[in-house]
Amino acid sequence: MAYFRHIDDEFDFGKFKGLSLSDVMDIYPQYIIWCMFNVTHSPFIISDEAMKELSIIYPNFTFGSAFEERRLTLLQEWESDLDKENCYGNNMDMDEDEATYEIFNGSYAQDCMEYSDDEIETIFDGDPLAYWNID
Repeated sequence: MAYFRHIDDEFDFGKFKGLSLSDVMDIYPQYIIWCMFNVTHSPFIISDEAMKELSIIYPNFTFGSAFEERRLTLLQEWESDLDKENCYGNNMDMDEDEATYEIFNGSYAQDCMEYSDDEIETIFDGDPLAYWNID
């Protein structure tokens, strides 16, 4: 994956493999724009911090609104995928269309195992920590 937290992070693919984001900006800044729209083998992510650094060092270079929209979309998707994968060590599919549950929101039983408030009240007698005792 190409994730750039800072501008000194290096490319791990392509013709500029081993060069930092800032090195590529010095050599061929259009390559970064090309990567944002064309790299499909893994997410091409530039963090907000790296974008701030780029804007300070390269104030006259404009990436454009389409670039920024794509960057924010990919960043949001990537962070959402990380949240799902890191949910207490499980990689569970979570239905994004479900209503947010309020009573036990933040508990493992609800956030990772996807038990509703009603299910936790009924199955676990209102104790979201009792999820481990299911046969």
